[in-house]
Amino acid sequence: MSQLENSDSIPHPLDAEYILSHKWYDTSRVYSDLREVSAHFRVLPGVYVIIPSTHDPDLEGEFILTIVTETK
Repeated sequence: MSQLENSDSIPHPLDAEYILSHKWYDTSRVYSDLREVSAHFRVLPGVYVIIPSTHDPDLEGEFILTIVTETK
């Protein structure tokens, strides 16, 4: 997940240069081959991009992405 600073200026689709040059949340965890992964983040209001991926390179799959928000 990465926060988009200016969502009007991002390339569509995102290219490797964009992905490699931005701060990503949760990249320090060990990459695991689990059926389900969950995480909690505390982020500032804004527009974010989330890129799901498989454990194996070049393997396509279906994803279910659930996002729960809470405001305080």
